[in-house]
Parts: sequence; C-alpha cells; structure tokens
Amino acid sequence: MKNFFRYSLLIASIGLSACVKKQAGPSSGNSSHSSASSDAVFVKHQGASGYFIGSFDPPTLGHRSLVVDTKQRLALSKVYVSVNFNTDKVYKASVGERLRMLNALFASEGGKVVIKREALEGRRQDVQKIRDTEKTAVLAIFGTDTLAKNVRILAGLEKVSFLNVVRAGQDEDFDPSEFDKVSTESGAPPVIDEISDTSDGISSSLVRAKLATGKPDPELSKLVHPGVLEVIDNEKLYRAEESQALRSELEPKFKAYVAHMDNLFPSQRTAPIDTPVWVSQQSLAGAQDSFIRAWLRAREVKGKEEMEARQASEKYFGWTRQTFALEEDPIYTAR
Repeated sequence: MKNFFRYSLLIASIGLSACVKKQAGPSSGNSSHSSASSDAVFVKHQGASGYFIGSFDPPTLGHRSLVVDTKQRLALSKVYVSVNFNTDKVYKASVGERLRMLNALFASEGGKVVIKREALEGRRQDVQKIRDTEKTAVLAIFGTDTLAKNVRILAGLEKVSFLNVVRAGQDEDFDPSEFDKVSTESGAPPVIDEISDTSDGISSSLVRAKLATGKPDPELSKLVHPGVLEVIDNEKLYRAEESQALRSELEPKFKAYVAHMDNLFPSQRTAPIDTPVWVSQQSLAGAQDSFIRAWLRAREVKGKEEMEARQASEKYFGWTRQTFALEEDPIYTAR
C-alpha cells in the first residue's frame, strides 16, 4: 500500500524542550532532526493536545487508526480533528457531510477526539485557539506531502517542535533541508522528533472508487468504519451516476445564488463569475460549498464580512448548526 496514505505526523509542540538527539542529514544545519527513543518522545509530549487537519473525503479507518493510536502512544489529553474546507481544492462531499462522517468515525472516543471545521482564519488560528483554550502544548498532525508547507504556516509560534511519525520504508521523501528557509524566516530552527507509524494507510481515493458504482463491496468494511458507511448510504454520497444527474442543474443554481449574494452584499466587483467546475461523485452540498468559495474569491470578501457572507450563504442553502453536527462551530457561535 505504498502509494496510499503516506502520513507523517508533524507535531508542533508549543512550550516543550528541544530534541533529545540531533541526527545528521542533508540539511545545511538550520534544522534539528531527531531520531529520539520512543520512551523519550512519549514522556516529552505527554498531556499535550493533538491537532489533525485534513480533507477526509471520505474519512477512513486509516485516519481513525492514526489519530487514536497516536493519542494513546503519546498519552495526549485529546486530539482535535479539523476539516479543511476554505481552500481552492474541489471536494466531493460538503464540509457538513464530511463532519458528519467524522463524528461517526470517532463516536466511541467521546470527548477525547473533538471534531471541528477549520477556522476561516486558517490552521494557525486553530492551533493558537487550542493552545489558549486547553492551556497545553499543541501537537499538530500533517501529511508528509504537506509537511514543509504547514511548518511555514506555524513558523514563528513560540517554541515549536515537530514529531515525524514515519511508516517503515516510506520516509525516503523526508529531507530536513526543506526547513532551512523556514528556520531563516522565523528565526527559530524547527526541531523534529521521530517515531514509527503503526497505522495502516488507506486511500480516500480508493474508497471513493469502490463507492462509485453504488453496489455492495465486501472490501469496504476493511477500509471504512460502519458508522461512516451508514452516513454515506443514507446520504447517497460518492455515487457517480446520481452525481452526474446533478450536473445540468448547477449553472442555474449558481446564478441564482450569485444574484442573491450580490443583492445582500453590494460590491464594485460585479463581473460575471464562472460556474465552478463540476467533479464526478460530487454531492449537491459539495457543489454548494464550491459556490460559496467561488463567490467569496470573485468578490474579494474578507474579514468580518466574510464571516457574515458565509453565514448568509449557508442560510441560503438551508444549512444550520445541526447540518455540521458540532457542539460549537466557528461560523455559528452566535446561533
């Protein structure tokens, strides 16, 4: 499963000590890469709050294994699992649908795994809020392919260290020299601890391929939690044929939405907006998510007005706090 989820676990640990041991590597020396013993790493991060962000389109048993196993191995107080949604990426399922699947995936963990959607301000704001709310160190989890990008996002936070959880035979892409620029820009070299990953990586794209036909597949039970499959079945997610039927409806629906939002939020930027690209297996709510992002970008809505516009957009589509299955949501804290 080499080409499936290749997760590294990057743990940004605020307020913790430096690495136990520095490991030689191709870096010019600005970053510190540690291959510390597991016992030392466990003690070092015990009691911290985890932060894991991803698309989860859909969430898999690999996601669950990674989060739960890491929480137990490092004795984390809890892990925040955040859904990425406010980007240019095109998602098959909406943020609400992905949040509902995640709630089903981690239902047995109680308050030890907290599901949320990413703050409009981004993951840096998420990490800071978790740190201030929990009054603990924050351990932020990222995939290998986005490791360097996310270090840059968190660069400058006081005393940040990182833990790279490496799957056997799949750490060949890791290069400490990638972080030298971050070290120079932030004035503090990233410190990287390392332990092995015991989870089985499972690809969301593989799951989507098996769900596309809408027919039963016995392999799915090895890839997806039963609670997640129930949400997928009830809401008919990732069905290629049903998704195709929505394609002709998108342009008139998008034009009506744009007219509604332009009336609510008048702007000097009134140029026509192209209907977002439809993608196979996309749900109607997934397309509506794309509508919102397309309008916000085209009208260059920022700051407080962006929050108000997103609330108005989600109200237009009939979404409520219950849509997202969250006790507290950054968009709906006032509702």
